[in-house]
Amino acid sequence: AIFTTASFWQYYLVTQLPKDEQNNSKNSIHFPTSFDELHHLSETLTNYNRSHFPLVFLLFCSAYLYKQAFAIPGSVFLNILAGVLYGPIYGTLLTSFFSGIGATCCYLFSKHIFAKFLFLSVISSILTFGRNLSARTSSMVLIFYFSSFGVSQI
Repeated sequence: AIFTTASFWQYYLVTQLPKDEQNNSKNSIHFPTSFDELHHLSETLTNYNRSHFPLVFLLFCSAYLYKQAFAIPGSVFLNILAGVLYGPIYGTLLTSFFSGIGATCCYLFSKHIFAKFLFLSVISSILTFGRNLSARTSSMVLIFYFSSFGVSQI
């Protein structure tokens, strides 16, 4: 539910951007996966940033938190984009702050939500393994004894 809500929030923010006068579309806004896409995105957002600074700032901060909180790879492109949009000093401060907030969110999600899910989905396997291990403990002692005896003779 959290991931879905955050994804819809990102989509909503992108749809709030006005139409790009040069390309006549909003489809050019997406997470970059290469330096060419990053270059195109930086040009597009720089144009938007001049006339719609609060919206672009909110979009960038939300996208950065989204990538950090859900441990989505590719934050290096957003670090570079922050430098292009806000300069090296403010871009560094912005990415440092949101990296910390996003990492904290990732930790809290994994501790309080995903750990319970993982525990409930894997508990039967762990219990079965524990029962099998305790049932074979007596025979394993002999195996360890004889294997260490053979190794010590070499």
